Amino acid sequence: MARRELAQLLDSAGALDAILRARAGYRWPWLTVLTYHRIHPDPCGQPFDQGVIDATPSEFEQQVATLRRYFTIVGLEELCRHMKGGPLPPNPAVLTFDDGYRDCHDRVLPILLRQGVKAAFFIATKYVEERRVFWWDRISYVINSSEQEQLEIRYPIHGVIQLRGRKEQATAELLRIAKRWYNLDIDRFLDELTTAARVAWSPELELKYADELVMSWDQVRALRRAGMEIHSHTRTHRVLQTVPHDELVSELAGSKQDLEDQLGERVSSVSYPVGRPIAQDPAIRSMVAGAGYGLGFSNMNGVTWTWGRFDPLDVQRLRMGTDVPNAYFRGFLAVPWLAQAKS
Repeated sequence: MARRELAQLLDSAGALDAILRARAGYRWPWLTVLTYHRIHPDPCGQPFDQGVIDATPSEFEQQVATLRRYFTIVGLEELCRHMKGGPLPPNPAVLTFDDGYRDCHDRVLPILLRQGVKAAFFIATKYVEERRVFWWDRISYVINSSEQEQLEIRYPIHGVIQLRGRKEQATAELLRIAKRWYNLDIDRFLDELTTAARVAWSPELELKYADELVMSWDQVRALRRAGMEIHSHTRTHRVLQTVPHDELVSELAGSKQDLEDQLGERVSSVSYPVGRPIAQDPAIRSMVAGAGYGLGFSNMNGVTWTWGRFDPLDVQRLRMGTDVPNAYFRGFLAVPWLAQAKS
């Protein structure tokens, strides 16, 4: 039986509510962390990456209300105290947002304030500072805007990608290249892709879209003043395992310094781009710790065991998405193993 079908069956039988109530009343050794990116009312009505739109505003508010009913929503400050021996409250949960989308300020913050909860926002600092469009959004925009039937790419590999009738698949192929290619020159890749697709792009157009998509520093600071937590998502959102080690200092320590300069306070945590964990990479793990991070978050759809085996640089999260109906959401909150594995 599929996980979603099982969640629906359990919900119809009243089992999910019973499990969630049981979890709410006891100190289970699980930490639930949810990953969001964008909250948008019309995911299909915009030309950028639909895959990072995780809910509509009404869906997100319902999800936060569900969390408040069964969980104690905490921040990373509480997790840092737990690392030093402090207790966590019963059934703790953490809300996190990756990247730094303007939706976080315009749509998410009012909901969080209405619900009386806080969240942690992980910021990819180069895009805020330089007013650039996130590379995955530009790839999606270029493919969605292209009128070509196919396009020929020459970097980092030579190949022909069919577009007619398969733009979603073409976007996924290009995103895989950007996520997996070692030492990719992302600006060259984007520029050559844009030229091959015959799509108009300019610094002025990018600035316009960046202002629509990406928070400004003033908006980041407004989140912090409202009681939210701000942490690092590196500078350029390159997958750490694809970055030469001599550039990782800029990605890790540099982004931390960017945020501390803007906020005037210490930044203690990082979420790994694309959510890829670093537990099996001692060199990267050492650089994360050396940059001064006490907490590091992956996104491989799991919960973290908080008794005895808590690894602060490998805190797992459950990824969200617009394909998460309420029964399934309640299902993997109650039974985390129902969460769909990250592809």
